[in-house]
Amino acid sequence: MVCGEIHYYLKEEVKLPEPADMKKYLAEFIGTFALVFCGTGAIIVNEVIPGSVTHVGIAIVFGLVVMAMIMHWVKDRAPT
Repeated sequence: MVCGEIHYYLKEEVKLPEPADMKKYLAEFIGTFALVFCGTGAIIVNEVIPGSVTHVGIAIVFGLVVMAMIMHWVKDRAPT
């Protein structure tokens, strides 16, 4: 009985993350995915079509992704 043996060695119960923590984890995952996907995409486009995006364009892409993630995930906390 493998499950019983594993449970026997656990000294405390495993707790699931709170819903508030899950929102943080989801934001971290989506932000990282967007940075990697868009940033790498800009680099690939610059390599396939030389000089189309440039280093400045790649930096702007990364900055825009960070700005978009901040605007999206912080909009609930912004003062009105």
